[in-house]
Amino acid sequence: MTEHPATVYVVDDDESIRRAMSRLFRSAGFPVQTFHSAAEFLAAPDTGGLACLLLDLQLPGMSGAELQQELQQRGVDRVMG
Repeated sequence: MTEHPATVYVVDDDESIRRAMSRLFRSAGFPVQTFHSAAEFLAAPDTGGLACLLLDLQLPGMSGAELQQELQQRGVDRVMG
């Protein structure tokens, strides 16, 4: 069985950061999806599977910390190191 790498989700309101992080993770072989806001991320369909979420803490509207709390309340599993 072939293992698929985790998808990296980048949530940042700065387009240059989203673009740079997308290039970096893709160059390492990871699929990447980018979002400009927490609301846009939450509205996206859940694809399931392994994932890594890279959050800007100072997002307009819902902050990165608030998004993390929302995901925890929804029961999204996470491992923090």
